[in-house]
Amino acid sequence: MTETVEAYVANHIPPHHHALVERLRALLHECAPDAREAVRYRMICWTQRQILAYLTSREQDVTLGFVNGTQLDDPFGLLKGRGRGTRHVKIKDAAALPEAALRHYIAQALKLDQTPEDAS
Repeated sequence: MTETVEAYVANHIPPHHHALVERLRALLHECAPDAREAVRYRMICWTQRQILAYLTSREQDVTLGFVNGTQLDDPFGLLKGRGRGTRHVKIKDAAALPEAALRHYIAQALKLDQTPEDAS
């Protein structure tokens, strides 16, 4: 049986990050209302045609990653990582949420997820 997102947050996200994770989930639901949210690969993922974004957490921070992050324009300079395609933003608390930057990245991830027919 697959773990629900709520169970994943309760069981795997440090309690001091719960408010931040809920804000990030709300932002993803707002910016990508058609994306499916589910636990996959031991993280929270948002998927349409493919995985758009993922969320993991450690004691120190929460990571919001983008599978096609190397293709995203980054005028904010927040995307980090050395993976072949992924890039991520590490966030330490809900008060410091870089909302404008995250909206920018999510919009681009959605665009990259479209088929050529969707884009026309």
